[in-house]
Amino acid sequence: MNKKGFTLIELIIVMAIISILSYIILPSIASSLQIGHNSADESNLQVLNSTTMFLRTTMKGNDPFEDPDKSSDELMDVLVNKKLLPNKLTPLTPGKEFAWFRNEGKWDYSDAVSDDPDDDDDDVIIVDPEDPVDEEPPVTGPQPWKSTTTYKQGDEVLYNGSLYKARKDTTSTPGTVNGDWQEITSEYRNFNLYATGDEVIFDGKVFIARGTTFNEIPGVISSPWQEVTDQWRNFNVYVKGDVVVYNGKRYQAKQNRDAGADSTPTNPKFWQALK
Repeated sequence: MNKKGFTLIELIIVMAIISILSYIILPSIASSLQIGHNSADESNLQVLNSTTMFLRTTMKGNDPFEDPDKSSDELMDVLVNKKLLPNKLTPLTPGKEFAWFRNEGKWDYSDAVSDDPDDDDDDVIIVDPEDPVDEEPPVTGPQPWKSTTTYKQGDEVLYNGSLYKARKDTTSTPGTVNGDWQEITSEYRNFNLYATGDEVIFDGKVFIARGTTFNEIPGVISSPWQEVTDQWRNFNVYVKGDVVVYNGKRYQAKQNRDAGADSTPTNPKFWQALK
């Protein structure tokens, strides 16, 4: 009985085809895996920088990210302990590590296994000229407030999620009534210093300062605030000719009227009803 099988030439041809297919397919698979690793590493790097910025903006006390004795591994532990990360992040790309660049105030790639705490420049990745890496723009704009820094008049900082501007040279903490910081916000703040004409929002209403004011709440007779509204307000100051609305009717001031000078626009001494 005859048995058919592969000849030597047929086996050689099959092996050659398999080799050609491997040569074509394997690099494509490796390239796809590398692209996936790079995308995952970039995503984790963004997570590290965003969570670190959030922590430094909201935390009180000493900033561990300014401590030259803290390694990148220890700083990663800080993020994990604060429950901003579920676990430590490591790059999938071989030969790379995530490192905290203290001078630049951000996380980036490092080719070192660990950072040298005494190296003030931190470690950097060696870039192949034929495979350039896009550099992130330098961190600009207001930085988190630091208790160890002396700020100059006009300096802006971030503190507890708000932006502040120094009214003079200071080392004080932002957000205190007797402090040296002005919060940059349209909402009224009792520790802000306001000048004539400044507008604020208080209790959902707009007020304008009649003079320089500090720690005086809008909406009371004794404060120099004028509510911007056509509705009559007992704490507003009116001059002759001003028109207000009271109980659905319009009244015109017959003479100048100070805050709290009369009870309502029905007082004929100060007001005249309009048709």
